[in-house]
Amino acid sequence: MSRAMYNELTKEMLEQWGIDSITWDPETDNWKINRYWYKNNSKDKRDITLAISNAVCKHRFTQDKSYPIVSFSYKGKPICLPLARIIYAWFHPGKSIEGLVIDHKDNNPYNNKLNNLRAISQEANLVKRYIDNPNSYLNQYMTFKDHELNEKHKICRECFAEGKTYTEAQKILVELYFTEE
Repeated sequence: MSRAMYNELTKEMLEQWGIDSITWDPETDNWKINRYWYKNNSKDKRDITLAISNAVCKHRFTQDKSYPIVSFSYKGKPICLPLARIIYAWFHPGKSIEGLVIDHKDNNPYNNKLNNLRAISQEANLVKRYIDNPNSYLNQYMTFKDHELNEKHKICRECFAEGKTYTEAQKILVELYFTEE
């Protein structure tokens, strides 16, 4: 599943896989994803609502993470994608998200409303995590072998050691490194 987290995903791909509508359902306070399929390879077209389930996976840079996913099969092959990635690709047609992560601005992986999602680089996402909670993920940069990210970690630690406020530290890192795609 982790490979699917950074692969290209477009609205056209979702439509090819049979997804024909994604709507917000105020009754459940969640997304409703409709997909058509043909029962037993016949011409009998059916429309179903895909179930949104929960995945728990080992995150590469932080503690284990839980987030909503959507699973289905296409031509006999299983497809399992994070809900946030599907929502972003559907409502931002033509915008490439290959190699990017879908960031939840409020850090809540269950808040998949459009105004809470944005596509950013993995690097920017790690910086954001550290800025938002500097004590929680101290080891995420130490396990990442990229020298530049270790340098960002050092800058963050220096900012907080000097008594800079959250806003001041955030400004410094954003000016130096953060680029939203």
